[in-house]
Amino acid sequence: MSKAALTLGALGTTIGIAGLVVGLTALLRPEPSAPSPTATPTSATSPSPEEYRAAATEACAGFSNFKSGVGIARGAFIDRVDRANDWESPQSLGTQGYYFSAVGAELDYLDSRVSPEAPKELASAIASLRPSLTAVVDADLRREPASVSNKIVDEYSQTLDEVENACKAAGVS
Repeated sequence: MSKAALTLGALGTTIGIAGLVVGLTALLRPEPSAPSPTATPTSATSPSPEEYRAAATEACAGFSNFKSGVGIARGAFIDRVDRANDWESPQSLGTQGYYFSAVGAELDYLDSRVSPEAPKELASAIASLRPSLTAVVDADLRREPASVSNKIVDEYSQTLDEVENACKAAGVS
């Protein structure tokens, strides 16, 4: 093997490991607490209709970007899985690192787009994405058989649909 190939292999492995660490750290962070459905805001702290609409629009735009980013990252991972002969190769580790770190970054990004003024139903639906997506990533990492992973992906898809429905209910499509 040439010196350049060894250097690139070492670099790919290092990037993959760093991505795994960053991604897993973000995934294992406790999920933000969903707003209490029994909590009733007082009129002094209730958002105005404009603030409510703006917060819903911001959260739903963040969700759209989140969904796209996770889809791209998972697509690259699944593509690599289909071609992988060696899960420990620098290419496989690099792709795994990209996937896990991208998912963690997208979850953090989405959290930053949901403000306290957002509709409670929308905020709650978005908060349910973290455990649902974490289950998908866990199934991918453990290379679960299709009989297991397909069920988990279906549950994640239902969670995505719930957020989309909450966006529509908030008047954002």
